[in-house]
Amino acid sequence: IFSPTMIAALGLTDGHGGDGGSSASSACEEHGCAVDISVVALSGSEVARLRSELGATVWQLQGRICGVTSVHPSRQRLLLADALLRPDDTLGDALADAAPLRDGVRTGDAPSADPLVVLSLVVLPPMGVLTASSGSACMWDVATGRLLRKFDGHKGWLTSAECSPDGEAILTASSDGAMRLWNVSTGECCKTLWGHHGAVVSAKFSADGELALTVYGDGTIKVWNVCSGCCVRTLANQTGALGSAALSTDNTQVLAACFDWTAKVWRMDTGDCAKVLRGHGGSVSSAAWSADCKLALTSSYDGTARMWEVATGACIKVFDPNGGPVLSAQLSALGTELLTWTCDGLTRVWNVDTCECACTLGEDGAAPSMIVPTVGDGGTLVLTFSLIAAADDDEDRGVAHLWDADSGECVRLFDHAGQRITFASSSADGTSVLTVAEDGTIKVWAVQTGECISTLNGTGHAHRAGFVPIRAAASPRR
Repeated sequence: IFSPTMIAALGLTDGHGGDGGSSASSACEEHGCAVDISVVALSGSEVARLRSELGATVWQLQGRICGVTSVHPSRQRLLLADALLRPDDTLGDALADAAPLRDGVRTGDAPSADPLVVLSLVVLPPMGVLTASSGSACMWDVATGRLLRKFDGHKGWLTSAECSPDGEAILTASSDGAMRLWNVSTGECCKTLWGHHGAVVSAKFSADGELALTVYGDGTIKVWNVCSGCCVRTLANQTGALGSAALSTDNTQVLAACFDWTAKVWRMDTGDCAKVLRGHGGSVSSAAWSADCKLALTSSYDGTARMWEVATGACIKVFDPNGGPVLSAQLSALGTELLTWTCDGLTRVWNVDTCECACTLGEDGAAPSMIVPTVGDGGTLVLTFSLIAAADDDEDRGVAHLWDADSGECVRLFDHAGQRITFASSSADGTSVLTVAEDGTIKVWAVQTGECISTLNGTGHAHRAGFVPIRAAASPRR
């Protein structure tokens, strides 16, 4: 039964001017609960004309559009007026929720004409995967499984590989102490940055792609100007090594997790340590900014996660999983939920306001976890996988799990055919997940259906991988 508002907006009436449940029922009988759909590109040209049942999901509709346009559903975004349609919604619910509804609905001239729903189709760039292996990084085309680019030149183990926000550059870091910047279009190394004698633990782009931040094993942090290749700031933790470090979104501060039981905040303009966040009783394993950078989130081997007010340095919330050392903590996009992964292998989801554990995910055993982005108010999804080698008859061997954090239920299984999974990540829009097996095979999965949409072989025993956009200039490697 569809709401009177939707029935009226779609022009589905019972022919007697009534509304309500009887109107919906009569309308469904008369029209078969279906509507005609015109799919238009941003240029305004129609790319598909379909008739769909209102009970079909948006993902199913995207599958039919794929049959006409050859654009995979994971690369499609459908809009009704200004409303983005969620893949798991039914078409009827999507039409009812979209506002203003009539802006996307047209009817024929005749009173009895069927309604025509006009949807705008936005096509995302082709999806690629960037892998890091022993001495090189590679970019792969998900659709074809082909190797597009190989970024080779380091003399040591790659500790990280990351794509710039605009998709035009690759940043790699290695145990050889070098950081390299690569041109995605040509595959050439643009700059080699040497700033320290020790291994580079990690390297990351800033949010705007103008800076790069590197962390070294002895507790040194360096910030680089990507364009010039010059080091613009060196920050030293005099009391020991670092767990992680991150730039604020406005590039004015650096937050670091320190093994001296503290987290530190440095000012970029002066290089001074502005705040020391004290309160943990063990090494700090991770530190991250909130979306507005007013808060900091830390996890520690003391068995807690803490939230801090950066301006004052005060600890304002403590989350105690009682599951041993907390290896990582992550905030949801809206900042209302917190995820902790503890040494007992369990993932816990917390209500940030009450500091209470809402649910526990997974079973005993090492199971790294991460939050998967969702469209609109799609709730919080959590991806977990096991690092422990399971027995041959273990049904969870080589399986990654996708959980609904609200219900605590597993909603998807990604089965790597018995191969132990060593790494997993999700795309920025949450439509795809990749898993890396111990033999280096990478599988890419559609979150909506759980189907494997691509298998990448010959990755050279990749130990890290992530999704990247493929620009037109990144032609296949010859």
